[in-house]
Amino acid sequence: MVPPSSYSNGGFATLADCLLDVARALGGDFKRIYVRLDGYCVGERDVVELRREPQEVAAALKVTCDAVASAILPGAAAPETNGP
Repeated sequence: MVPPSSYSNGGFATLADCLLDVARALGGDFKRIYVRLDGYCVGERDVVELRREPQEVAAALKVTCDAVASAILPGAAAPETNGP
């Protein structure tokens, strides 16, 4: 069973801001967290990654989320392409 969301519509300007806040809030109490984005399971991440590279982690999570959404609902969240 997947636990309920902890950070949902928290008023953060960006996903990276939210991830950094999560890392700060968890401190050294947790090594890894399970991440869901827009209701999709997008894997586990080291808390230290969230603190050190929130922009990069946010970008990777968004790519994974888009891929999962596309697999579940084709065309729903297809990644953008830069060519024919």
